[in-house]
Amino acid sequence: MYGEVMENAPRGLPVAVVSAWDADDPDSRNAHLSYAIEKNVLDERTGESLFTVDSATGEVRTARCCLDRETTPRYTIQVVATDSHSLSGTGTVVVRLTDDNDNRPRLMRRLWEVEVEESWGPPLQHSLQHHHGTDDPQVHKE
Repeated sequence: MYGEVMENAPRGLPVAVVSAWDADDPDSRNAHLSYAIEKNVLDERTGESLFTVDSATGEVRTARCCLDRETTPRYTIQVVATDSHSLSGTGTVVVRLTDDNDNRPRLMRRLWEVEVEESWGPPLQHSLQHHHGTDDPQVHKE
């Protein structure tokens, strides 16, 4: 299953809803399901889980704020559905982070040098140099 959430989103934002079914009689207790995260992703700094799941509804939510797409563009968690007799099935949820405009553009260099010959007459309408920037924090300055 796939879900997505915007980077830097607040804690508790819905990501996806997992659902399972049980072939037992739906009116019996045997078909009652509960959901849990079997393998979660932990924040490297704090050790906190990044996602939660509502045990009754299967709704997956962010457990903390401010996930960073530039650091980790997607996460994979494993969810388990368990019936009242401890029979279970698992599934994988891939959570993709969508981009938030949270990085300033940076020029690829700090200094450019251009030599221009002296000329007479009206100014020329030519570009002397083209510059390109990026807002990717992984790009290093020269």
